[in-house]
Amino acid sequence: MRGFVGNTGPSPYREVAHAMIGSLRRSASEFEVFRFAAGIERRNYSDRLAADILDVSFYSSKPAPGANTKQVPPGETHLHDVLKQAAAQPGVTTAVVTDLFLSAAEVHGGENSPLRQALADILHKGLSIALIGIQAPFSGRVYDLATTRESIKFTNGQRPFYILLIGSDAQVRTLYATLQTEVLGTPVMGPHHSTVFSPRALPASGWVPRLELNTGTREAALLAKSAASEAPFQIAVGRRGGGASIALERQDGDSAWFAGQAVVPDVGRATLKSIIHFYTTGRHGCENGWIEDDERPGLVELGQVQPDRLSFNVLREPAATFGFRPNVTYVLDTTVTFTSLHAAPEARQWIKDWSYNGTQEAALLKRVAQREEQREKQQQAQRPSAKAEASGSETILFPTLNLESLGDLMVQITKEQHSSERIHAFRLVYNME
Repeated sequence: MRGFVGNTGPSPYREVAHAMIGSLRRSASEFEVFRFAAGIERRNYSDRLAADILDVSFYSSKPAPGANTKQVPPGETHLHDVLKQAAAQPGVTTAVVTDLFLSAAEVHGGENSPLRQALADILHKGLSIALIGIQAPFSGRVYDLATTRESIKFTNGQRPFYILLIGSDAQVRTLYATLQTEVLGTPVMGPHHSTVFSPRALPASGWVPRLELNTGTREAALLAKSAASEAPFQIAVGRRGGGASIALERQDGDSAWFAGQAVVPDVGRATLKSIIHFYTTGRHGCENGWIEDDERPGLVELGQVQPDRLSFNVLREPAATFGFRPNVTYVLDTTVTFTSLHAAPEARQWIKDWSYNGTQEAALLKRVAQREEQREKQQQAQRPSAKAEASGSETILFPTLNLESLGDLMVQITKEQHSSERIHAFRLVYNME
């Protein structure tokens, strides 16, 4: 991580480190800072610490005086310990800043690997994980490579660093919105993306229903004013077709949050349940009042399913209206249950683009070595134009080892920890004309 603070010029990493601490202090009742390598070392917050985080020495392998942490080889970090601590405090929101360089053994370690167990524990407790990736200038050494024990020099290039936000869905969304406004939206920030891993892909509440009438259907006042609030949509449906479309939408402005969901409900495995009640006046030997009718399939069809929008088609086909008596008031209550999730590749494309694996490393290191050699020759030439030539050489993005595999692992665990989600979709009052 030292290479992110050691470079000159505007630094997204320094901006994030400085602004994020301020954002967290303003939004949290309690606030703690930890530095982690092979262990987790608590640091008492102070203005001095805020300055130290922006200094290269903070990222030294040496622990702070008196800290219960052994000196570790450069670059060695145990991310699973940090995740384990976050899982043990489900009421606490955790923000982790890391380069996410993970070995294949960590990512592909099987069911009992510490990383997999820590991630599963977080998601099993219903917590969400937001992964934010930010591209930043880097000048330093890259450690933890797949094909060599040696570190390599990487000067004036680009590397991604990452923020992991861990906590309840509401807490993480709030912190994400704060960082989006106060940190990620600043002019110095480079390219950045986010993906959200949540065992509950759809919010249980907070949906705003909208009604769109088809030809042959009109709005109608069918209930007394005292009961109208129980069913905001009241329509009269023509026998030759019509029906309506009802959409549930989120109105909280978190479009980036919802677009970044790594897993979404599987429409093919969704189930709809519609219960009909009709009102009688006691004639023809019927009971007076509301009576539950038999469940009827085909009344409602599930249309679009997105994390921030669900749509339904109601009584769209004429056959769906058969058997309903004219001028009788019916109430249709519909719930939808999503029993499984599937991956949303578009939300993780950036993860794939910023990742590499061990089989690709040799070509990457060769390209970096050639660029470093070119820069050194230009500097040794000591020509007036050498500085301009060096600065004009190719800018390389050094991707993150096994990042795509980590994303795949998190998708797999998220799907495993998902439980059926049941949402009361809408209540519709209607009659047949």
